[in-house]
Amino acid sequence: MAYLILIGGIFLGSIVFLFTFIVSKKIDKYYMAPVITFIFFIALSLYGFIFVGSFDGLGYVIIAFGFLIAGVVGTLLLPGLSRRSKSK
Repeated sequence: MAYLILIGGIFLGSIVFLFTFIVSKKIDKYYMAPVITFIFFIALSLYGFIFVGSFDGLGYVIIAFGFLIAGVVGTLLLPGLSRRSKSK
């Protein structure tokens, strides 16, 4: 069941990554998309650990790891995405 929460985190993380990638294309700073996604990962993890705490905060941490996975995969795909967007 935790895999469904992780898949939801990957989905939300990829939405955040793609939105910030579209915005960063306008200002020619492609590196901002993974940085913002990583900041979301840190914020969600801290929220799950500090404010919610105990076993209930574990769901937030699993969602945050989905954000981390989306950010890492997006970072690996960033050179191809930036080349493709510059050619248009």
